[in-house]
Amino acid sequence: MSDRCWVLAALASVGAALAATIGSGDALAAISGWVLLVGVLAGVMAAAAARRPGLLLVVVVGVVGVRAGGELGRLNAPVPPAVAGEASLVSDPEPGPFGTRVRVRVDGRRYQASVPRPLDGAVADLLAGDRVIMA
Repeated sequence: MSDRCWVLAALASVGAALAATIGSGDALAAISGWVLLVGVLAGVMAAAAARRPGLLLVVVVGVVGVRAGGELGRLNAPVPPAVAGEASLVSDPEPGPFGTRVRVRVDGRRYQASVPRPLDGAVADLLAGDRVIMA
């Protein structure tokens, strides 16, 4: 493929990602990972067998569009107003101007928590991997 084709491939991939984010994205996110994997493998094998880089370009653009829609759906998930329960520290506490920030994992999701300055002594000696109770 010439340089012009590679630039076209990059622009088409960016366009597919933008189109997926502008559209609903929910329909694209509903496609099963296995179906996507089989489709990609079939497209890559067909492109290799036919020695057609254009077909490979179409497969790549399609994958980028589908993946962008799925990931955008995960980013738009609502954040709960409060989180309580047992949490695992994902990183060491970081002192800040208004207290201590710490990244925690609760029920498989990550959050950034803030501990006000008067209470930051409770988390100052903790390290990543330690468990705390959040209320």
